[in-house]
Amino acid sequence: QPPQLTVNSPVQDELYTSSSILMDIDVNEKSNIFYYDNLNGISWKQVCIGCFEYSMLRTFKEGFNDLTFKASDVLGNTAYYNVSFYVDSKKPKIRNVEPRRGFAPDSFKVYFSEKNPKSLKLYYGNYLRGYTEKEVDINEECYKDKGKYICDTNVDVSDYDGQFINYWFNITDIAGNSDKNKPI
Repeated sequence: QPPQLTVNSPVQDELYTSSSILMDIDVNEKSNIFYYDNLNGISWKQVCIGCFEYSMLRTFKEGFNDLTFKASDVLGNTAYYNVSFYVDSKKPKIRNVEPRRGFAPDSFKVYFSEKNPKSLKLYYGNYLRGYTEKEVDINEECYKDKGKYICDTNVDVSDYDGQFINYWFNITDIAGNSDKNKPI
C-alpha cells in the first residue's frame, strides 16, 4: 500500500501575502517526500528523507504556484498530492503615466509592475464638471513587456473641452494592495 500523504500547508487555492510559506506534511509511514513545480519544474525537489512529518518554511515564487507532492515508502510504494495557490507578497507599483502635461487627448497610458493585477482604474475630470472613473480591461488594453505592464486606454474627454483636468490611475492586486500615481 502507498503511504497516506496529507499536505496541511500550503492550502489549495489559498492566497499568501508572504513568499515564505509553511510547508506542513504528514505521512503514516516512514517515507521520502519530494515536490515538483508543475509550471517551472526541472526535477523533483527533496523535502525530507525517511520522515513521518515535515514542518518548515519554504520560499515560493510570486504569482500562481502549482505543486505535486510525492511520498515513497521503503518498498517504493508512492502517493501523490496536488496543490495550487497564489503568492502575492509585493505591492503594485505605477512606474509612469502619459500624458505628463499639456494637451490631454482621449488616450491615456500607464506603466506598472505587478505579478497579480486584479483591477486598474483611470480617474479623470475636474471640480467644475466632476470626476469620472473608467475600469481598464487589463486583458484587452494592456500587454506585458519585460515583466512590466503597459496599458493604453481611451476615454471621451469632450465634456471637459477647453478646461483643465486631473487624472490618475489606481492599480490593485489580488491581495488588495494598491498604488496610485500623483494626479497629473
